[in-house]
Amino acid sequence: MELNLKEILRILVKRAWIVIVLVLLFSVGAGYYTDRYMEPVYDASTKVIVNKIRETQGVRELNWNDLNANIQLITTYKEIIKTPWVMEEVVKEHPEFGLKVNQLSEMVKVSSVNDTQVMTLTALSTSYPLAAKIVNAVTEKFVQKIPGLMQIDNVEILTRANPDERPSPIKPNPNLNIVIAGVLAAMLGIGLSFLIEVLDSSVKSDEEVEQLLSLPILTVIGKMKRADYRPKKTKDALEMKSIEAAVTVINNNVTAAGKGGEQAYAASQQ
Repeated sequence: MELNLKEILRILVKRAWIVIVLVLLFSVGAGYYTDRYMEPVYDASTKVIVNKIRETQGVRELNWNDLNANIQLITTYKEIIKTPWVMEEVVKEHPEFGLKVNQLSEMVKVSSVNDTQVMTLTALSTSYPLAAKIVNAVTEKFVQKIPGLMQIDNVEILTRANPDERPSPIKPNPNLNIVIAGVLAAMLGIGLSFLIEVLDSSVKSDEEVEQLLSLPILTVIGKMKRADYRPKKTKDALEMKSIEAAVTVINNNVTAAGKGGEQAYAASQQ
C-alpha cells in the first residue's frame, strides 16, 4: 500500500480520535502513578575546598605548581571518600542512619568542576533531613581523617547542608513524566492508526476502484444519509403545497361549472 502525503493526512485526521484517547489515558495514568506510587527523592550537598598553601619565611604564598597539585589531588580525594576507610567510620558513629557501608557509599556522590579546587558531596534520600545529616557526617569524617593519610592538612569545609530546610524533591518530575507519556502515546496512536488502515481491505476511493479493476469510472453515486429520504418542510415545499391546493380548487370549480351547464342545456330542450 503506497501512501502519499495526502493519504497520510487523511489517515491521521480519520484516526485522530485514537491518538487523542491514548494521549489522555497515558498522561492521566502517568500523573496518577507518579503522585501515588513514586517516592520523592531529595538531595543535600556540601562543598569542600582543596587548598595547599606554601609558607616561605613565615609568608604564605600560592604558586602555579601548588594550584595544579591541588587540582590533581581532587581526583584522588574523590576516590578516597567513597572507600570503606571513610564510610565504615560514619556507619559506626551514626547507627541512627540504619545503613550498611555499601548502602552509604551508593547514596553519596562526589563531583567537581574541571580546573577548580572545589568538590561537591551530595547525598540522596527519600528524606531531606536524613540526606543532610548523612552528607554532613561523611564530609566531616573525610576532612578529619585525610590529614593523617596524606600528611597534609589542605581540605576545608566551605558549606554544610541544613537539615531544617524544606526543598523540593529532585525526582520524580510529574510534568516530565506526563510529557514523556503523552509523546509515547502519540507515537503509539499514530502507529496503530496506520496499522488499522493497512489491515482494512475495504475500497475507500474511486481511485482504488480504478486500480483494482483496471477500468475507467463512468459515474459515482454519492453517499446519502437517512435524513435525505425524508421530506423537508422548507419554504419551497410549502409553496408547492399551496399551488397544488389552488389547482385542486380550480379543477373542482371547472367540474362544477361543467355539470351546471349540462343541466341547463337539458332543461331548455324539454
